Amino acid sequence: MKLGGKKTVLKPGDQIEVPVGAAHTFANRSDRPVSFIAEHLPALRFEEYIRSVHAFMTSDVAGGRRDPRTLMRYLRLESGYTETIRPPAGIPRLVVAALNGIGRLLGYPAG
Repeated sequence: MKLGGKKTVLKPGDQIEVPVGAAHTFANRSDRPVSFIAEHLPALRFEEYIRSVHAFMTSDVAGGRRDPRTLMRYLRLESGYTETIRPPAGIPRLVVAALNGIGRLLGYPAG
C-alpha cells in the first residue's frame, strides 16, 4: 500500500486508515490471492464503482493494461463517480482531465 508517499507492506491482520481525500494505492504483489475488508464511511457509491470497474476490466472492451484506449475508457467510467474517487490534485488531475476529455470526444461512455 502507498499512502502519502510512504509504502507499507501489510500482513495478515494488519489495519490501516486512509484519511478522507488522501491519495493512496494498493496492489497484490504476491502470486497468491489476497482478501481484505474495506470500510468506506460514508460509502456513497463505492460498491457500485468497484463492480463497474470489475465488469469493465473483465469485458471484451478492455484492451489490456498497456492499451491507451483502456485507460481512457476507464477514466470515462471513473468520471461518473466523482463523489467516490478522484485523482490527486495538481498535474495528475490535469492529465486525467485531458485524457477523460479525449475519451469523451471518442464517444466512450461515462460511468
